[in-house]
Amino acid sequence: MPELDDMSSWIALVAPAGTPREIVDRLQSKVASIYADPATNEKSSRPHQSGVLTPEEFDAFFRKEAVRWSTAFKESGIKLD
Repeated sequence: MPELDDMSSWIALVAPAGTPREIVDRLQSKVASIYADPATNEKSSRPHQSGVLTPEEFDAFFRKEAVRWSTAFKESGIKLD
């Protein structure tokens, strides 16, 4: 089961399935440029600590997290009501 110090939070911007790739790429580029600007962290109450992922990187990350946490819940015996 993951340790508490292995936990972090993240934010994702997602688009509907079937969104044209050029729109997804444009959104990703704009978000990456915002987070690359040092002024973004200066104004944020929650500084950005890592890079903005590409759609493929986020897909791989999200799939890994889904397996990680579903396994942790199963091993812990946690049940949803």
